[in-house]
This record gives sequence, structure tokens and C-alpha cells, in this order.
Amino acid sequence: MKIELKNIKHSEELSDDSNAFSANLYVNGKFIALCTDNGNGGEINIKANKGCEAILREAEDFAKTLPKNEEYDLEMHLEHVIGGLVEDDLFKKEVNKAVRKEEKKNIVCVNSKSELKLSFFLNFSKEKIPIQTLLLIPEQKVRLQKQITSLIADGYTIYNKNIPREMIDEDIPEQ
Repeated sequence: MKIELKNIKHSEELSDDSNAFSANLYVNGKFIALCTDNGNGGEINIKANKGCEAILREAEDFAKTLPKNEEYDLEMHLEHVIGGLVEDDLFKKEVNKAVRKEEKKNIVCVNSKSELKLSFFLNFSKEKIPIQTLLLIPEQKVRLQKQITSLIADGYTIYNKNIPREMIDEDIPEQ
């Protein structure tokens, strides 16, 4: 069963004990409910669309069969699935913001634990060297390639749009 959220609207200013949001819940591609959280740490409100109550119950039953949330030692249910999808969306937005803001002078990457990392090179004046400059100087391009390869070997995914894709997908060049 495919459970997804679309049209997620976050309200950071209302978020207190939990993420305040509204979103449309889709099950197997069908819009079945509206989900909201007022950000006060209470339950996520899931209001089924007319005629979709049975599909919502199926999704709730399916969610209970998913593996336990090991981090919090909780049995899984639909609210946890929805909460996880909201967290994923917020993290994706954080990564996209970091890419827009930081990629000119940093390698923007994330590991399997969803930890965002910026990797950069400094010149003799301890200033960050722009990625475009590194790409123009052959020995710096090799250095950049080695760093990318090392990050990938350590389990990081590179998100930069200003680094040629083939550099991210290839092995360390021979010197």
C-alpha cells in the first residue's frame, strides 16, 4: 500500500510541541483525507473524504503492520507514518535551502542518518574556494573529485547542482 502526502503546508510559527501542518493524504494514488496538526503536540487530525472511510481504515490497519519505530520504541500506526512523511518533507526543504544558499562554496551532502554536512576547501587566506574555481583548475578538480568520492564512500549523498553529475557518479581519477 502506498501512503503519501501532497500539498503539505507547514506553519512554523504555529509549531510548538509538534509540526503544525495541513496536507492531503493519498492512498494508492487516491486522495482520501485531509490531515492537520495544530502544532500543540496532540494527535494528527485525519478527516476522511466522503466515501473514503473504508480506505482510511485499510490504511490504518496497514500502518499497524509496519515495523516498530525503534527510535521511540513505539508501535506503528497511521499518525506515525504521516508524521514521518511531514518530517521527510521538512528535511527535504532544509536540504534544498542549503543547496541554494551554500552550494557555490560547499559540497552539500547528507548521510543515511539525515545529517546535513557542508564540505569545502580553503585558500591560503582561509577563505572558502568557490566550486566553479575548483572545477577550472585541473589539480583542484582532482582534489574536488577525491573529496566527493570520499564522501560517497562514507555514505553521503551529494546534492550540488553546480558539480557535473559525472564527477559524482565516477571513481577517483588516476594521477
